[in-house]
Amino acid sequence: MALHAQDRRDDHWTMEHFMVNDGLPQNSVIDMAMDSMGYLWLTTEGGLVRYDGHAFRTFHLPAADVPSTERMRHLITTAQGELLVDDANRNLYMIHGHFAVIPLSGLRSGLTLRGGFPSAELLMELLEQSDARNGNTPYDNLLMRVAPIDDHRWVAAIRSEVRSYVDTAMVKRTPLPFEPNALFSFNGCTYLNSRDGWWTMGEVGSLKPVKWKDGREPVRGPDAKERTFWRNGEQHALFWNDEDLWVIEPTNDPDMLSARSLLRPELENCALNAAVWSPSENVLLLGTDVRGLFVFRERIMRTWSSSLFEGGKGNMNIYAQLPWGAHSVLSFAGDGTVLYLSDEGSEVLPIKANRGYRSVVQPESGSVIYGSWDSLLLYSSRDERTTLLGRMDAAVRALLLEQDTLWVGTDVGISVLTKGQLSTLHLMDVPSPQANIHFIARGLSNELLIGTCSGLLRYCVDGDTLIPHPGLETVCARVLLKHGDRLFIGTYSDGAYVVDGDSVRALPMDGLELLKHVHAFHVDKKGFLWMSTNQGLVRTSLSDLDTQLANPSLGLMYAYFRERAGLDNSEFNGGCTPAVVELADGRVAFPSLEGSVVFSPSDMPDQSFNNLILFENTYVDGSKWSVNDAMSLGPRTREIIFEYSIPYWGDQADLQLEYYVDGATEKWVPMDVSNGRIVLSKMPYGEHLIRVRRTNGVPVLISGQESLWFEIRTPFFRSLPGMAVLALLALISVLLTIWVFSRRAAQRNKELEAAIQARTLELSQTNEELHAAVKLKARMMSIITHDIVSPLRFMSRVARSSERALDAQDVVSVRRALKDMSGTADKLYSTTDDMLQWMKHQEGIINPQLGPANLHHSAGDVLDLMREQALNKSVVLKNLIPTGDELITDRNILTIVLRNLLTNALNHTENGSISVTSASWPDRCQLMITDTGIGMSAEDIALLHAIRDAHGTTHERHNSETDQGLGYYIVSELLRAINGTFEIESEPGKGTCVIVRFAHSIHGA
Repeated sequence: MALHAQDRRDDHWTMEHFMVNDGLPQNSVIDMAMDSMGYLWLTTEGGLVRYDGHAFRTFHLPAADVPSTERMRHLITTAQGELLVDDANRNLYMIHGHFAVIPLSGLRSGLTLRGGFPSAELLMELLEQSDARNGNTPYDNLLMRVAPIDDHRWVAAIRSEVRSYVDTAMVKRTPLPFEPNALFSFNGCTYLNSRDGWWTMGEVGSLKPVKWKDGREPVRGPDAKERTFWRNGEQHALFWNDEDLWVIEPTNDPDMLSARSLLRPELENCALNAAVWSPSENVLLLGTDVRGLFVFRERIMRTWSSSLFEGGKGNMNIYAQLPWGAHSVLSFAGDGTVLYLSDEGSEVLPIKANRGYRSVVQPESGSVIYGSWDSLLLYSSRDERTTLLGRMDAAVRALLLEQDTLWVGTDVGISVLTKGQLSTLHLMDVPSPQANIHFIARGLSNELLIGTCSGLLRYCVDGDTLIPHPGLETVCARVLLKHGDRLFIGTYSDGAYVVDGDSVRALPMDGLELLKHVHAFHVDKKGFLWMSTNQGLVRTSLSDLDTQLANPSLGLMYAYFRERAGLDNSEFNGGCTPAVVELADGRVAFPSLEGSVVFSPSDMPDQSFNNLILFENTYVDGSKWSVNDAMSLGPRTREIIFEYSIPYWGDQADLQLEYYVDGATEKWVPMDVSNGRIVLSKMPYGEHLIRVRRTNGVPVLISGQESLWFEIRTPFFRSLPGMAVLALLALISVLLTIWVFSRRAAQRNKELEAAIQARTLELSQTNEELHAAVKLKARMMSIITHDIVSPLRFMSRVARSSERALDAQDVVSVRRALKDMSGTADKLYSTTDDMLQWMKHQEGIINPQLGPANLHHSAGDVLDLMREQALNKSVVLKNLIPTGDELITDRNILTIVLRNLLTNALNHTENGSISVTSASWPDRCQLMITDTGIGMSAEDIALLHAIRDAHGTTHERHNSETDQGLGYYIVSELLRAINGTFEIESEPGKGTCVIVRFAHSIHGA
């Protein structure tokens, strides 16, 4: 048998290390102190920092009298729980309410205080006195080691003397034969530390060497590196000798102290500046000069393992276990090795089991029955012999020993060993890995229960049948614990169940969902139910479970034990019996992937949160709400954010809290403590209370109060006075509406009368216009008759003369007559076309379509149609418009106008010329049609200008030979449609010039 030392370091501590990348503003921790609520405060070169056990918060300090700096120095504690801090410029601040930092105006510290002070008020009075120490030493750069005795009396070690004070007055001075390195007190007794030793000082100033309990005195270190850390109210002092950290505690004898080495931290390349130890929180905090903060926790759980499995040698997975002696366990490892594990180390026993064996029984002390593949074996430690009890028809999986009967579960069925006789009772219907038996146990009615991955089964011996247990037909049942009148069933991936009579209920799932896989159960003497999982141990109270089963609306509080509890590997093993075992000294052992996890349930701390929740900041619709203002919020408030912090040094998963808002939430809402915010949106009107409780229903105080109050003010229109005012306004509105309606009806009658009068006038005007139109049409018929009948009469006369000329064979006369008929037909065509265009315009058919029109081309097209007639009349046609001139107008209307004006010119010109020219200015342009014809009289020009100026009416036709009324009437109407007009310049016998003007300029090429 070989004995091997454990591979775990026997330091009993876990360590976490925090630097800048972890939330610290700077790696130099100068001083530390823990306030009354459990927050750790740190001063650094980068600011004042608060640590709540999980997150750091850096405070940016308000301005002081002297320019402030982020470089913080000393934390000063008082007997009344106050906390003060100063910066590198000696500005003094008070930490108020655990989150507000207030400058103390007019005060500068100027000194370094170690230990504590009776009160902040007394310290401020001291700093306000210029001669508080009788003028012996100025304040600046003075180191005072202070120990309060009560609210008024305190002592201070200054250089080589101890001074006694009452408030700010020094009452006694005691010289010392040495300069002390530390001053601290326990229970009113004052102690000093120097290079010469440890001393206790009596009330009269006498010094005695300290006596040490059991003669265990702290080991001294280098003088320059020794440090003693003590804060007012602490019942211990920490002594650092540059290698070990010692804890010094009082005893019943005031002249005697107790000392023990706490730990030997591995602080390389740095100096220890500050140390805080909180036994109640199980946390030791060390602040260093260049390597930030170290957090140590005592291991409350240990792992027994063996060095045999170092470097991948074998499989240290532990499965089935048995108590082996008073303080050790017999464990079956994953590779088949059987180990004896204890605090002293490990021992390999001469037992060969199959790989990953999962079930053993102990018929008597020092012996074990186990299986090795298909062999059932008995090992006795008395003679170290192994005896074959029988061979099975498949690999042995589960065992249950009841007096002289051994139940055996295998891969294929169930067998029993009685009085040395082995027999098979039942074969599984479908042999498969899912049907493998994990355990055999007795149920609440003493029935035999078989756990498989195809459900929990009841075995009926008489009928040799397996019946699925109601409610657990499909689970992968891995472990069973019978406790009182209940069964606890652990499964793989299906959670945990409690069977109470005929009731089967699932345990509420924990927040991390660790209870999906439960490998083992244990109920300790304090009434806690322990469950091992793939990610640590989970614990709950049986009394809480009873409450939750009776009231399912409540949650179930779970405590988690993982890395911070000291586990090197949080994954436990299961599907084995027995898994967890209890030793004679009260400790229990659970199998894990790296050994057997051993701890004493009675020593486990209460993991539940029992502190206050500190609500620090409130934001209303994105704006910070002043803490000095009552939270009476406007009715249009959309979102409220409450920021809170929780000082907690355990596993953050143990912070299982929920909140409820009276009048707003229908049920309790889980709090995301990692987020640290409660967000409320669209709150109903009225007063509300935020309440917080633990998941099991235990109330939690909010900043020292039972609840947090706020109000969403009801809009005025929804209040009783508001509704009364609204009703009155509604009545007034109805009356006003009736009055307005009456006024409007009267006004409407007047408007209708006026409308009737206006309509009557309009009808009268329309009637007049109709009369004018009839008159116009009559005049137009006269014009049409004259302009059409005359040419027809002429053509008839010419036709008769042509007939006579043909009879006389006078060709010249016939040709002349045909020529006259052709000209008359052209004139008749032109007249008819003008009348049609004018009639269309009068009916509103023509709508100007504006666009670029080339003036040269438009005039050229009209002149081309006239060239034959002009040639017959010996008239020369001239287009003098530049080829690139363009005008924005309706091209078709322009062509009609040109055709009318040029035709008129040609009709009254012979043996002469007709020319078309253009001219342009920035705001207007004009076309000129000039002929050398017979001209017009002033009377004719006035008539045509009157036609131009009289829109919508027709003048009497003039009966002279030069009369051109219809054509110029049409021209006038068409030009008006395209924003143009005309003017005539002429004299009889001297030709005519018609000037057409447009209110647009011509664009050249």
